Amino acid sequence: MQKRYVLGLMLLMGVHLKALHATETHYITDTLSVYLHGGPGEEYRIVGSLKTGDQVTVLDINQQKQFANIQDKKGRSAWVPLQHLTQQPSLKARLPLLEQQITQMNSQLHTINADWQQRTAALQQKAVAGDQQIQALQQENSALTRQIAELQQQLQALQQRLNHQQRQELLQWFSYGGAVAGGGILLGFFLPVLASRRRRRERWMN
Repeated sequence: MQKRYVLGLMLLMGVHLKALHATETHYITDTLSVYLHGGPGEEYRIVGSLKTGDQVTVLDINQQKQFANIQDKKGRSAWVPLQHLTQQPSLKARLPLLEQQITQMNSQLHTINADWQQRTAALQQKAVAGDQQIQALQQENSALTRQIAELQQQLQALQQRLNHQQRQELLQWFSYGGAVAGGGILLGFFLPVLASRRRRRERWMN
C-alpha cells in the first residue's frame, strides 16, 4: 500500500514537471545544426534538423533520456537532446539586437561628442573674449595711469608758478610798502622844515 502511494506521488510529480516544461519557449544553442529524432533518443531515426538560434516550443521532457519533445515554427514535432536547448536567445539570435544597440550607442556617442565639441568651442570663445577684455582693461588702465602722471606733473608746474607769483607779489608789496614808508619819513622830515621857513618868511615880510 505504501509503495503504491509513493509511486503515485512520483507519477504526479512527473506529470507536474512535464506540465511546467510544456509550452515553454527555448532556443537552439550555438551549434552548427541539431538533428531532430522521431523519439527520445539517438537510436530513433532522424526526421529533420534545426539551425542555431531557431526558436522552438518545448512540449515535453524525458528526464531519463535527457531529450525534449519540441515543436518548431514549421509545426514539426520531434525530439532533441536537452543539451542543445537554452532559454536564452543564442548569439546568432541576439546579434541583430546587439548591432542595433551598438548603432544606438554610436549615435549617442556622436551626439555627446558633438555637444562636447560645441561646449568646448563656446568655452574657448568665452576665454578668448575674456582675454581680450582683460587686455582692453589693462590698456585702459595704462592710459589712465599715464594721464594721472601727466596731470600730476601739470599740477606741480602750476603749483610752482603759483608759488613764484605769490613770492613776486609779496616782493612787490614789500617794495611798495618800503617806498610809502620812505616817502612818509621824508615828508615827516621836510614838512616841519618847510613850515618853519614859511613862518620866517611871513615874519620878514611883515
